[in-house]
Amino acid sequence: MTPNDPAGAGTTFRAPLMVLALLTLTAGFADGYALSRYGVFVANQSGNIVHVGMGLVGQDPIWRLSLLSILGFALGGCLAWLVARVSDMHDWSTVRLRLVAGGLLVLVWWATVTIIGSGELLGMMSALLGATAMGVTATALTRVAGVQAQTSFQSGTVLRSAEGLMDWAAGKGPGRRTARTLALMGLITVLAYATGGACGALAASVMHTQAVLLGAIPIVVALLLAHPLADDPAPAPPGDPR
Repeated sequence: MTPNDPAGAGTTFRAPLMVLALLTLTAGFADGYALSRYGVFVANQSGNIVHVGMGLVGQDPIWRLSLLSILGFALGGCLAWLVARVSDMHDWSTVRLRLVAGGLLVLVWWATVTIIGSGELLGMMSALLGATAMGVTATALTRVAGVQAQTSFQSGTVLRSAEGLMDWAAGKGPGRRTARTLALMGLITVLAYATGGACGALAASVMHTQAVLLGAIPIVVALLLAHPLADDPAPAPPGDPR
């Protein structure tokens, strides 16, 4: 187990599928907003890596923003690691702290772009801060119902969903139920990411910098659905009335 994959990560939320949809919606919203405004992803780092590669051969004029986003996302992962260490020392909820940190970073992102207003620095700070916020938030939910979950990168989600769909159609017994869950998770995740992207792009054209604040709403709702402790309670011994 690593600090980015805390024990009990699949059971730390009430309505975990809803939380998966909410956090994926946030990632899609952030990407839709940042792509519309600055031409850069802040959650989907696979796309940014391609942009950087294109820029290195002179085919992408804003590749430096993509590089900043990659660095910001990595910084978010580092912050999530630190949050896990601090929460372990004080017996706090890792998941809750990560969601709080992600939400606060979204607010910092909004405040920064509002203060800067316009110019090249605006895009740079958006790429860096937006990606850092998404990097922290992406670590809050890593598994649902024993199945790996990812809110930011959807290529693997599509492949796992296709595999789950085939196993569901052809399988029997308990394995078929797991396959159905995998297919359902994939459908929810892809739809949530696409919906978030649409909302982010629309909000960017109507609300401009104020739209960033909307991205914090699903994080707050997910925080309200988090259990008090990030780790599963220890199993009760035989005969224990718990």
